[in-house]
Amino acid sequence: MTELLDRGPLRAYFPDARDTLISACLEGHMGRGVLGEGWGLLLTGDFAFLAGRPAEEALEWLNDHKPGYLILSGPADWLRLAAGFRSARPSTRYAFENEPVWNVERLQKYAATLPAGITLAAMNESLFAQCRQIGELCDLCSAFSDMDDFNAHGAGILAVHDGHPVAGASAYAWDSRGIEVEIDTLPEYRRRGLATACGAALVLTCMKKGLRVHWDAANEASLRLAKRLGFGEARPYEVMEWQ
Repeated sequence: MTELLDRGPLRAYFPDARDTLISACLEGHMGRGVLGEGWGLLLTGDFAFLAGRPAEEALEWLNDHKPGYLILSGPADWLRLAAGFRSARPSTRYAFENEPVWNVERLQKYAATLPAGITLAAMNESLFAQCRQIGELCDLCSAFSDMDDFNAHGAGILAVHDGHPVAGASAYAWDSRGIEVEIDTLPEYRRRGLATACGAALVLTCMKKGLRVHWDAANEASLRLAKRLGFGEARPYEVMEWQ
């Protein structure tokens, strides 16, 4: 078992890298990659991707190197094996098979529909620093070392109330083509249309920058939001969550 800086040998295990989280790791922008005898794994943020021969040593490596919450994705035999580690529970996510079709006028309307007192702002130094200190919003910038790194590779839109971020849509990961979307809202600001407004504004920003927008829906609410913005049909797939 070897951890690789050059992830090239792992491409054989993940040949169809449409998922930005996978390609971000394979391209070496973020995450970690491990190659074992007949198996490979990628660890990007809170996601682990498993392929090849199911092996306990791979799961032991993840258990040792990624404490806390982790989502494991892979074939059913890997997930059955992962169920025997930690406190595990199965969950369903949704993958969009085709590229989205954007309706610019509709997105502009969504982005302009905001509650009184709340405005949208592009990620900046102040908002970046604030998001890092807020547990519910920290994943909006967790893939980036600082604001310069974010400006070079990411994109993000925040809903701001009294100078403070209360919701946002931003890059959870990035690869050579674009970004993986992360959307978060503080609990007291939910069900007010902020996720839709931020998501729409992020898509418009990415269109201007020429960035591909990839979305993997964690639940049915996320699925509905993605479809509202322009993503098409999605394929459900099973994952295992470790606590």
